[in-house]
Parts: sequence; structure tokens; C-alpha cells
Amino acid sequence: MGHKVHPNAFRLGVFRPWEANWFANPKDYTKMLHEDLEMRRVILARLRNAGIAKIETERSSNAQLTVTIHTAKPGIVIGKGGSSVDQLREDLEKRFGNRVRISIQEIKQPELDAQLVAENIASQIERRISYKRAMKQAILRTMRSGAKGVRIYCGGRLRGAEMARREWDREGRVPLHTLRADIDFGRATAKTTFGAIGVKCWIYKDQISPAQRRLAAIQEETVPIAEAIAPQPEVVEAAPSPVAEVVVATPEAAPKAVAPELAKHWLDPDMAARHPLRILLAEDNVVNQKLALRILQQMGYRADLASNGIEAIESVQRQTYDVVLMDVQMPEMDGLEASRKINARWRAQDRPRIIAMTANAMQGDRDMCLAAGMDDYLTKPIRVERLVEALRLVPARGGR
Repeated sequence: MGHKVHPNAFRLGVFRPWEANWFANPKDYTKMLHEDLEMRRVILARLRNAGIAKIETERSSNAQLTVTIHTAKPGIVIGKGGSSVDQLREDLEKRFGNRVRISIQEIKQPELDAQLVAENIASQIERRISYKRAMKQAILRTMRSGAKGVRIYCGGRLRGAEMARREWDREGRVPLHTLRADIDFGRATAKTTFGAIGVKCWIYKDQISPAQRRLAAIQEETVPIAEAIAPQPEVVEAAPSPVAEVVVATPEAAPKAVAPELAKHWLDPDMAARHPLRILLAEDNVVNQKLALRILQQMGYRADLASNGIEAIESVQRQTYDVVLMDVQMPEMDGLEASRKINARWRAQDRPRIIAMTANAMQGDRDMCLAAGMDDYLTKPIRVERLVEALRLVPARGGR
């Protein structure tokens, strides 16, 4: 009674493979095991912002170590022209004295990876975002991505309380005792000023049938990782097409050039005179309020403030606005629900244009905002050129 078991280890050999694939003599086993653990620590410490969910290792008979990194941001791992992954390979070879080959695999749906979801919640808690809001947003995104169930635990001095406690939330079903259930588990730690807060996440994707288990075993025997990637003298082995696309599309790897017609409008103090707008800023975070107001003031604009969705609706009802800069995550009523109510109450030509603003942007957030009736989408921290571009698309209205 009361004994706990790791959900991933519980299913090893049933349908989930091992993350380390190698054999060793008894006298070399301890040395190779500690090498494996140290190598994982080095990679995770160097690429802590790359969204790494899993690291797989494989050793061949010719003393070559193959490392497969599963990441949601392959552009950060690869670097410009492959410089980052080359440097990582050289450091690992120098440190462990083995030939190292690195393969990078992109995670298509980070919302369905429990480790990435737990790390995302922990990073939000470190930035003083409410743990309840972070948990609910994570559950919402995971269920919309196709999961059948999700459960999240947060434990520690939540909100700086004197006594530590544990809070949890879940949706759907998570059958931990069913071996055929494809359940992913991840945990992370939020290091805050009032102590460490632990985050655990379970995601139930589907039930694996015996036929699927046999097919997975056949596929793994036919195409192991070491053979799936053609051996090369150098170690950079970006996964064929998906990774190449991400390197171009990821913000970290994208060029910083800006169109000239936008660059000349950056923080233009006369923009408000040329394009006058009545602006409402709906944002609950004081720091974000001051930052947005400062940017708008440098362009000549003044904005009214609302701290949640209810106040935003009341402000729109009292006064005519051309545009509402709406934070997606707010207490009492979030930006999505407020946008739906504004769209239901006023016609499109009578209501202000709504621009969504959100931090911790994940795949599908833009579509979710547009489906709620928002007209444009900005990520935080606010990029001035994107804000200018969004404001220029707002038509000034004479009255409602």
C-alpha cells in the first residue's frame, strides 16, 4: 500500500524502449554508467533553454557513442550553420575520449510531452505567474492537442506560504495501473526566492494494443537509431526535413532583418499624430503595464488601463475605443472569454479591434486566439516592430 513507481520505468520492455542502449563488461559497467550520466548533465546544462525532453545514447563496438537529442527547439541546438552542435560534439569527445555522433530529433507536439509541459509550468512559476493559472493553461493546451487525460501536481511553498502544501489538477482519465496505457511522465523544479517548488505531470495519450506493440518492436529491430542516420565523418546529423525547416523558422535561428518601411516607424513620436487611435490596455501584470505604456508613449499614444476581462468589457461599454491590447491570461476573466463576450455584444464594425498579447506562446495559441474573435496576435516581450505593424492595421473610427 502506498508504494510509488515511476510510470516510465513501469512500462519499460512492455512498449517503451530504454533510453540507454549498450552492453558492457562487468569491470567497465560502472565507468560507462557514470560517463552516460555525466554526458546527460553536460548536455542539459548547456542546452537548458532548448526544450530538451529526452536524451538517448547508444554505444557501438568500435567505441563510438551515438547521442540522440529530442528537442522542441532544434534551431537552438544546431546553432547558426551548425556551430553549436559542432562545439558540443568536440567538447564531449574531449571530455570522454570517445568518438561522438549527435542526432537531433524534433518534437512535433511539445504540448503532449510531459517533461516539456512540467518545465513550462516551472518556468512560469519562477516568473511569479500564478501556479493555478499555469496548470489550467497547460491542461487546456494538452487536451486540445489530443490527449485523453492529464494530471499535474505542484508542491512546495506555493505563493510564498509559510507552510508547504501540494495542489493538483486533472482532466480526463490517467490509468496508472494499466500497463498498456501510453502514459508519459515528467517532472521539473521551479527555483523561486521562497524555495523550490516541484512540478509533476502525467499525460495519458492512448492505449497500446498488442498488435501495435508487436509492430513497434519490429520497426525498432529493423531501423535502429544508429542505422537510421547515415554515418558521416562529422557529427552534425540534423534530422532530414523537419529539422531543416525548424532551423529556418525558429525565432532563435531566424535573421533579425526588418523591412525598411517598418524600421522607420520604430518609436516614431509623430505616429499618433499621423494615425490617431484610442487604445485600451487590458493587462494584469504591473511590470507589463508599465512597459507597454512606455512604448506607446514614445509613439505619442495614451492608453486606458483594465486589469482583467471584466474591466475591459466595462471600459468598452463606457467609451469608444479603436483597439484593445488584450492579455490572454488574466484573473477573474481571461482575454479569450472577454473577446468572445465583446464579439457577442457588438457587431464587427462597431467593436474595437482586439490584439492578443501572451507570454509562453506555444503551438496552436495563435489559432486559439483568432477562434475566440481576436483580430491579431503578439507575443511577449513585445517587439516594437510587430506592435507598430499591428497598430497601423487598426482603422480609426469616428464613433460607435
